[in-house]
Amino acid sequence: SGLSAHLPWVQVTEIAAVAFDADSGKELGRFHKKINLTPATKDEIKTQRRNIGPGDRGSLEGPRGANIQDLFKMSRYGDPNAERGEIKEVYKEFVDFINQFDNPILLGQNVGFDMGHMFAPLKKLGIERPKFSEVLDTMILARTWIYPLLKAGEAVGDENASEIINGFTNVDKEGKTRLSFSLSNLGRAFDVKAVHHHSGISDAVQTYQIFVKMMQFLKNAKRREYDKSSEFTKQHAAMSGKAFSYGKRPAFGSTIDSDTAK
Repeated sequence: SGLSAHLPWVQVTEIAAVAFDADSGKELGRFHKKINLTPATKDEIKTQRRNIGPGDRGSLEGPRGANIQDLFKMSRYGDPNAERGEIKEVYKEFVDFINQFDNPILLGQNVGFDMGHMFAPLKKLGIERPKFSEVLDTMILARTWIYPLLKAGEAVGDENASEIINGFTNVDKEGKTRLSFSLSNLGRAFDVKAVHHHSGISDAVQTYQIFVKMMQFLKNAKRREYDKSSEFTKQHAAMSGKAFSYGKRPAFGSTIDSDTAK
């Protein structure tokens, strides 16, 4: 809950992950647990209820003007069927889930935000950070590789490429068409539907399934040599200017050029 990982009352309320083999796309396991609210978070909820009246979002608002109760509803935190645990217990289980795999790659949508929040409590909880070899972001992948390759395909008459590109476009209030690589748009572009929006496990499954389809597209695009076209070079340079993966490194270069995408 909240947007700043360093405030004492801000905490992760749900952890969900899907493990899968990147080559085959086969699912290897799932982790999903809600985290009980800490005393500091409960105290902050009481403060918000006391200081913010009906219709008044005040200064403690969340994304798009949602207060903490709105955020709980949005994320299905109150699901009575969810498995729950105390924060240290859930984090320990999650770290163990990651560490069971050799050299895992962590994958997420807009993953820099998630990583900043996800691992912030580890030191305070006395839990060692999990071991992983890389962090990949589906949003950055779509922006810097998928979209430029699609534009290269569209330039030579690939109708499927044009259809996928349409999934990345939104029309704003002024009627202008804008590109967006949000999870919902990626799901629309690659025909991967969400079971529940803003549900941790639903988002994790959807992200994993989108990534598998992205890799299939990359393989086809490389076979057709879209990556060698001038249109790809132009689009890739334009879309990569401000795109970085977690850790502020250029996004995906070594990974996409590896055997995974051949």
